[in-house]
Amino acid sequence: MAGPQKNNLSLTNPVVLFAPLDWGLGHTTRCIPLIHYFLSLGCQVVAAVDEKQQAILEKEFTNLKFVSLKGYRLAYGRSGWQTLAKIILQVPRIVATIYQENRWLKKFVQSTPVHAVISDNRYGLFSKKLPCIFVTHQLAIQTPFGAPARWLVQKINYRFIQQFGACWVPDYKENANLAGKLSHPRQMPSVPVSYIGRLSRIAEPLPAGNPGSLLIVLSGPEPQRSIFEEIVFSQLDRLQVPAVLVRGLPKAENAPPLLSKYVVVHNYLSAPELAAEISRAETIVSRSGYSTVMDITGRGKKCIFVPTPGQPEQIYLADYLQQKQLCICFRQNHFSLEKALQLAKTGAFAPMDGLSSYIYKEELETFVSKLKKANGPIAGSVHSSVK
Repeated sequence: MAGPQKNNLSLTNPVVLFAPLDWGLGHTTRCIPLIHYFLSLGCQVVAAVDEKQQAILEKEFTNLKFVSLKGYRLAYGRSGWQTLAKIILQVPRIVATIYQENRWLKKFVQSTPVHAVISDNRYGLFSKKLPCIFVTHQLAIQTPFGAPARWLVQKINYRFIQQFGACWVPDYKENANLAGKLSHPRQMPSVPVSYIGRLSRIAEPLPAGNPGSLLIVLSGPEPQRSIFEEIVFSQLDRLQVPAVLVRGLPKAENAPPLLSKYVVVHNYLSAPELAAEISRAETIVSRSGYSTVMDITGRGKKCIFVPTPGQPEQIYLADYLQQKQLCICFRQNHFSLEKALQLAKTGAFAPMDGLSSYIYKEELETFVSKLKKANGPIAGSVHSSVK
């Protein structure tokens, strides 16, 4: 973290600390609409992030303060089972990181004015001294090890969630939801839970797209992102179909590779640029990460999801959404772009009409109103490590 220095945080407008998880880009990108609305309500936002996350947010905002907070930095394998084994072996380090980030928060609020904390799946960022909100769509975390393991993981999950003042779930409370049993478990945590709807950087409604237009969005942790990229590159080269491909590399300095005259490749696109490509596309190939699901599922696009091997959540989401006729699902080791495009051409994709992307605004308005009415002393002073 940077050394202490003065900042221009005001003592009159609420200061909100955002801390998204660093497992892939999705936790960071889905915070973008929340940050925008907090800013529109007159709040000041400090983002506690690592270098990759800061690179994403700097492309979207000019008025954020940043503070360095080390991520979990999990190592993934080259197959699904290797990834699961590696994650299990890293559990002690994950737990240690949770307690380290809790100590970091206690120290941080002593030197920095903070009214509230919004933690997207960072379990250690809770405090009894100020309102702390936990954001997650995974109330019931999936594992491949059967019901007893799922029960144990949920107990541990709730133990941490219940340290927070409330939980915001980016999904719909109704049956027409996006995350299925992930966000609608039989037993809820004991803290207040609010369903705040789809969190998307993409405005509604989306047009149907240009006939035949294909968008491929790569994302997720290494080495799986690169493995899938190699598969897609080789198949695009063979098929020679027109496509726009986004590699999901916000910090890449080298020019994107040239595949063919049919394919346009971008290392990364900002939210407005990606929204424009999504609007133009008729068919979208991507991981089934939940942020992508919120961006495009049920909004008039032909979705082809290829879950990241070793991530039970993505596998569950892809299968669940395929059952609801909201996508076509392929496993990575059996992925055929040619077959996927044929199925997308003839398949039926159900719309999800009438589900607003702006439910979260009412929740934020109420939350900020309470912060302003409280008007109590702010933790810390005007000197901090925020830059």
